Amino acid sequence: MFLFYTDGLNEAMNEHREEYGMDRIFTLINNTKQENAQIIHTRLIESVNDFRNETEQNDDISVVVVKVEY
Repeated sequence: MFLFYTDGLNEAMNEHREEYGMDRIFTLINNTKQENAQIIHTRLIESVNDFRNETEQNDDISVVVVKVEY
């Protein structure tokens, strides 16, 4: 699996000015690695949006998930 993303993903901030961070990305990927690329993509976007809550998005967020399935 390949994950390409802009820094708006890991640097997204919540109301406490905490960043989403790499740990959350790694945890989500580890917990969804058996899913297809579309589900992983959707869960990443949902997760960062839930983390931000009502905080304004301060940067673009682009995510591409490529997964080879046999």
